[in-house]
Amino acid sequence: MKQGIEREEFLGMLTEMAHCLEETDMNLLESLQGVREKMYNVHSLQLEKTSRLLDKVEREIPQALNSSVQTINEQASLKLEMSF
Repeated sequence: MKQGIEREEFLGMLTEMAHCLEETDMNLLESLQGVREKMYNVHSLQLEKTSRLLDKVEREIPQALNSSVQTINEQASLKLEMSF
């Protein structure tokens, strides 16, 4: 009869361990979900900043090109005037 009691105690310990593992697994999943959300938010903010920076650069490039073309034209004009 003593073997049955030991067996029941052993099964009880295993059942308790299974419940603890299940609880740990749920806690881990919740924790990972929180980390994922935080990473997603940080990544989204970084993408938004990068997008704004690219928009700014794209607006400035045509202005820079126009001013450099204008400078080149002015230099060419000066060379022509100097040669005559």
